[in-house]
Amino acid sequence: HADAAKVSVRGRVIQVQGAGDKAVAVSTVGGLVVYRGTGDAAISVSPAIYVVTVGGNAVKVAVR
Repeated sequence: HADAAKVSVRGRVIQVQGAGDKAVAVSTVGGLVVYRGTGDAAISVSPAIYVVTVGGNAVKVAVR
């Protein structure tokens, strides 16, 4: 169940937990994909607004 995945930001790292075997993608609001993988991840990024997609669910996060 995609809602079980938790997306959080710690400093400049986007953390995805509980993704299981779902596809995970992180992209800028402009559409540039900065990460693509499967399952849990910790992705270091520059400060910006990102769209994190886990399975079919997308959430926006702000990294300061």
